[in-house]
Amino acid sequence: MSVRHQDELLLTESNYARLSQLKDGALLELLDAADVVPDAQAPDDLVTMRGQVRVRHETSGQEQTLTMCWPEDVKPEEGRISVLSPIGTALLGRRAGAWVALRLPGGQSQRLRIEALL
Repeated sequence: MSVRHQDELLLTESNYARLSQLKDGALLELLDAADVVPDAQAPDDLVTMRGQVRVRHETSGQEQTLTMCWPEDVKPEEGRISVLSPIGTALLGRRAGAWVALRLPGGQSQRLRIEALL
């Protein structure tokens, strides 16, 4: 799988509209940096809201399946993560094959590879 989309950051119009209402600091940076595409033209391998994604942790090699959700729908025990979480903000708008870096609340950094959209 190619990483040709490594630095690409895309949001669908509908995701952009709803996310713009949340007014979260890290999310505002994401919104400013993203290119917005019509929903119908979004690539199939794009991480979007309510999308399920399989990621691989760089250091451990462990794979994890996560579902992007709105803050009110979070269920960590089911892998449903908020777009406002560090991992959610890092994954949203990225494509399969990309590596994402994130800083965890304790100050640790972590890298994940987006293996696939499910």
